[in-house]
Amino acid sequence: MSRLDFRGDAATCSGNVTVTDAAPIVEGSGTGAYKRISGVFDLTVTIDEVDTKPNCDASAQFRAEAIVITGSGTIAFG
Repeated sequence: MSRLDFRGDAATCSGNVTVTDAAPIVEGSGTGAYKRISGVFDLTVTIDEVDTKPNCDASAQFRAEAIVITGSGTIAFG
């Protein structure tokens, strides 16, 4: 089950979104040495952004954005 957590600050026109969920390796997606790879990762995606004023919402252009993906999981070859 994913978790979405948005924190925004209208005074600074910035916000932060975090999503956490399980991400399975798609069957048949591996090639070469990874041809029979399988498994799942618990991933967290964090997006920090600063929007342009005066809108300060999802319709505004980004002044800056950083996307960070972290996680760990278990894989198998077979």
